[in-house]
Amino acid sequence: MTQDKENYLKVMAATHVPKDIIDKVRKLNTSVLFQRVNTQGVRAAFNGKTETRIIENYRGVKVLSSYAPLDIPDLHWVILAEIDEAEARAPQNQFTKNVLLTSGLLLLGLTLASLFVASNFLRPISILIDGVARIREGEKNVKVERLANDEFGELSDTFNIMTKEIGLRDTMIEQQSSAYNDLLNRIYPGNIVDRLKKGENKIVDSVHQASVVYVIIHGFSKQTGAMDSIEALDLLTELVDSLDTTCESMGIEKIKTIGEHYLAVCGLSVPLLDHARRAVDFSHAASRELAIFNARYDLSLALRIGIHSGPLHAGIVGSHNFDFDIWGNSLNIARRIVFEADLNKMRLTIPTYHMLNTTDDFGPEIIVDTKAVGEVATFEIDLDTTLDRNRMDRRREQRKTTSEPDRLGNDTCELDGADTPTTTAARQSTAAQTSRDHGKVNEDEGQQSS
Repeated sequence: MTQDKENYLKVMAATHVPKDIIDKVRKLNTSVLFQRVNTQGVRAAFNGKTETRIIENYRGVKVLSSYAPLDIPDLHWVILAEIDEAEARAPQNQFTKNVLLTSGLLLLGLTLASLFVASNFLRPISILIDGVARIREGEKNVKVERLANDEFGELSDTFNIMTKEIGLRDTMIEQQSSAYNDLLNRIYPGNIVDRLKKGENKIVDSVHQASVVYVIIHGFSKQTGAMDSIEALDLLTELVDSLDTTCESMGIEKIKTIGEHYLAVCGLSVPLLDHARRAVDFSHAASRELAIFNARYDLSLALRIGIHSGPLHAGIVGSHNFDFDIWGNSLNIARRIVFEADLNKMRLTIPTYHMLNTTDDFGPEIIVDTKAVGEVATFEIDLDTTLDRNRMDRRREQRKTTSEPDRLGNDTCELDGADTPTTTAARQSTAAQTSRDHGKVNEDEGQQSS
């Protein structure tokens, strides 16, 4: 009443207090002897009870009420003191809120502190997991940071050692794989290597037209007979390397070498319309290479070459020591007619001649009897034995630049006929044979070719 008169009067009206009573209260500015109070607490107090509890007051609002009867003679009064429950519990509610807020802040702080501690604790593990993931993705030379001098630090060191060993092993594997691939590419044609890598078990191809080139290096064994095996091997390797280089530059595929015999094919892996022309051009180029080789080492080697064009089969032969090889009548014919060729000449068959599409006069046909297909008509033409001095000089300069000595120990190529001790011994051992260098091959060779 004293704090909020108007609101108090509204409450009286809401509790159905008669209007005349409300007017008197308003006029006299007091509710004493006007406000009728008949609540549960008043009734209990008149009944002699003394209590403090939550009840509803005359306004219908829950209050904290304390009441008791008064012991006054000739008066039947009670004393009643009330406060709204919300007001009474306000300190308690505020305390509860403070406790909850403080607990929440403490919980948040503990959570953040736990996350921080856990992050620092788990960071080395996360770094290791990230390192493993990088290795799984193929990254090389992965190294993780050492964060502490504890067990995790030791684990990081171990991990780094492990990744280093993995890197070294990967490098070794790559080197071995590269060497393996290089070896395969040196032995087999590129398309055969690809098929081997894909796991093909049986590799065989047939071509309708290809030119087989069969080369015999005449006189090598006899003219190097006085040399030790290392010197002879070095010479043969150099000569074969030069033929291989010529093959590669002209689109010819080398198949194999067997001692002094060199076998190559044009138009096998890659079909070529001019395979016959390439085979003939290769033969002349090989002869020019041999001229340079002879001049360099003061030898008198010669070539016999047989060429035939026709169908051919090729594939991997063998299951243990397998090899890439060719077979068919085209190979048999080329191998047979080469033994009929004179020194520094090539024999080619009529099919090869027709594919050259030339009007050059190759002379009369020469019939060769073969066991494979009977009689075969051939032409014999001279090989180009021109000595390309400019090319030989360039090679000499290259050897000087790279400090590469001759395989026989000579610093320069002897073109004026001067003998070195080694070449003199070689020629002395073969003097009896050089008189027939321009003759026919011996009877044993001819029988072998059949």
